[in-house]
Amino acid sequence: MSKSELVKTKEELSRRGFLRGLALTTVAASGLTSCAPSCDGGSTGAGDAGSTAGYQYDWEIAEGEIVHGVCPKNCYDTCRICTKIVDGVAVQIRGDQTNPYTAGSPCVKGQTYLDYHYSEDRILYPMKRVGAKGPGAQFERISWDEALKTISTRFKDISDTVGAEAIVPYTFSGTFGLIQGCFFSGVLRFLYKLGAAALMPNMCEAAGIAALPFTYGKQCDVDPEQYGNTDLFVSWGSNLSATSVHSVKFVAECKKNGGKIAVINPMRIPLCEWADLWVKIRPGTDTPFALGAIKILLDEGMYDKKFVEKHCMGLDELAAVADEWPASRVAEVCNVTADELERFAHMYADAETAIIMMGMQVNRDSNGGSKIRAISFLPALTGNIGKSAAAGFQWLTAGYWALNFDNVCLSTKLLGAFTPGGGYVVNWNQINAGAYNRRVINIADYADVLNETGRYAGQPTRAVFVYNGNPLVSVPDNARIREGLAREDVFVVVSDKWHTDTADYADIILPCTDLLETEDIHQDYHGWYLNHNAPAVEPLGEAKTNIEMANALAHAMGYDDDFFDEGVPEMAKALIEGTEGANPIYGPDMTYENLKKEHWRKIPAFVPYADCLESGFPTPSGKIEFYSQSLKDLGYHPVVEYVPSAESFDGSPELFKKYPLKLVSSTSKDLCGSNWHNIGKIRAIHHQHLYIHERDASVRGIADGDSVEVFNDRGVCDSLTALVVDDDVILEGTVLALKSTWPKLMDGRNNINVLTPGYTADLGMGTSFQANLVDVRKA
Repeated sequence: MSKSELVKTKEELSRRGFLRGLALTTVAASGLTSCAPSCDGGSTGAGDAGSTAGYQYDWEIAEGEIVHGVCPKNCYDTCRICTKIVDGVAVQIRGDQTNPYTAGSPCVKGQTYLDYHYSEDRILYPMKRVGAKGPGAQFERISWDEALKTISTRFKDISDTVGAEAIVPYTFSGTFGLIQGCFFSGVLRFLYKLGAAALMPNMCEAAGIAALPFTYGKQCDVDPEQYGNTDLFVSWGSNLSATSVHSVKFVAECKKNGGKIAVINPMRIPLCEWADLWVKIRPGTDTPFALGAIKILLDEGMYDKKFVEKHCMGLDELAAVADEWPASRVAEVCNVTADELERFAHMYADAETAIIMMGMQVNRDSNGGSKIRAISFLPALTGNIGKSAAAGFQWLTAGYWALNFDNVCLSTKLLGAFTPGGGYVVNWNQINAGAYNRRVINIADYADVLNETGRYAGQPTRAVFVYNGNPLVSVPDNARIREGLAREDVFVVVSDKWHTDTADYADIILPCTDLLETEDIHQDYHGWYLNHNAPAVEPLGEAKTNIEMANALAHAMGYDDDFFDEGVPEMAKALIEGTEGANPIYGPDMTYENLKKEHWRKIPAFVPYADCLESGFPTPSGKIEFYSQSLKDLGYHPVVEYVPSAESFDGSPELFKKYPLKLVSSTSKDLCGSNWHNIGKIRAIHHQHLYIHERDASVRGIADGDSVEVFNDRGVCDSLTALVVDDDVILEGTVLALKSTWPKLMDGRNNINVLTPGYTADLGMGTSFQANLVDVRKA
């Protein structure tokens, strides 16, 4: 639809009774959530996606079609949504009130989806760069034919002269689902057929996913809708109020029902208002705190002896490790009191049922895998495994996907033994010893990949294909990411809806569809749901879905494989049903067509790990393993050990003298990854603060409201305002800033990822955003 046609349509809709005046952010959670664009089509400013004016629409009585979908962003909640369509135009979005988890109420971000969809800043046509790369880059519109020819010609030349492995993907789970999205499908289908480097997308949860199977053999998380039924809810390194707003109501039920709440976090989070105990732990020291609690449980006999004897192995070895962590030592290392440790241990032991919710930030550290493994021992020691639907732990519901990914991502056909995102690759030794048929790169190392440094020295990078991501906002060691993309000998293709910071370095930009234009299948990260997103409107301009894009690129390269003629319906059927018919984990009649009709389906209720109590755990011993010979064989401590964070007071004492503050980069409730910072209504309420303790601020001459610079050897973040707080908010020696802002929307000032390091975690080769020492000065 052209701009003139869109304006005409909006005027017609206005004449049919739409009411102006959606307030900037005051939308009732149970009422209107997002409204059609304003008639004037105006933008609120440069780089501003969407106007502040809108329409209210009477959902209940107005004519139009309701299309069911799901928010595809990289978020725990995966909100079910409904879009009202009138004459082919989306006029309103609200939550699906029939879904018990998200319960008809998208978050504040979801309330701006029509601003997002109809923004005048959307990229709707293929573009090529004219002039220099970088900020202020200029682009001109080209045809899809020209774009495809340019890309295929360049890729063929690179393949012939340097090798296809010099073409590297960048993608994650930012904007699409299991078919259109990241490491399962999308454009990777084309890139892996081409022979491009294989990407390990270890941005978020890799250390935890690698660690948990060494304890339990598989990962089996509790249903967040059971939070209200547990006797103790432990929030460990998590902030549900920012990352999973819809699960907070279930924690509230826990409190209402007489349950207790414990928070382990260096920063005061909203759940602290309900907490019976808040332990303000020093960042990076979760392993000794967990081992200290374990020592108390064992020393005082506050563990489930019968359960441990029957279902666990390695108790003596665990006890020997825990003995190294008496309360006095834990207090010193973790900067807590012995009383806080003992109170937590007793609270946990006294609870009939308990759930530990481990946040992603816990594992985004150089010792992240060890932290997750140490914490995972606690529910086993107290018999909280297989006991009740409201007992155990929650990390990520990925273990329940049970879908036929090889039918969609074609990994075994195109990659040989290596499946990105699959299995439990722990370290580079496994990769180096494997019979992989191509170069492997880790997203955590992307700065080295682009600059051909570190372990990638001598491995040429000559092209980059970016989709479902914005590395110049989201990736560690950000300044070096910019340097790599700026290389004149690196051909950069970016598929996006927006002119992001990353897109400024593109040679070719390809327009992609958004959620209202795209069919896809989505799995919750925390909830127990599989979801279908139906396209609500036709794509604007010449935007293509990722599968359409992959197929078009494949045909341009001359590939004639049948799978490049597949569309989403065939792929969704193969994903859900495979070759065996209906998928039993979701019920005996789980088919693609039934999911389309139902819109979402929840996994039938069961008790996590209860089956393992009968048949054994899928570990080498058949038991929960406190001692893992498999870990020892890989060169790790067979139980767990505390290795200080790579940048910390005890891990790098000389660096600590130079940079004595630990920077925690945290998720904002207003953003999701790099999504939404360019939406005017969201940017208006998003604040770029640096939370700093009053004593840390005082010695630096910093007052509340001062502009500050946060710096280390990697760079300077100059976009923050000091928010000076006391002991009731943050631990002294720790500073906190929110991640994912766009430099180009802050007058070119850096976001905090210019400071974050490129270390990889001990297990799973994940990122180490939290292994980060800095100092702060008044700007």
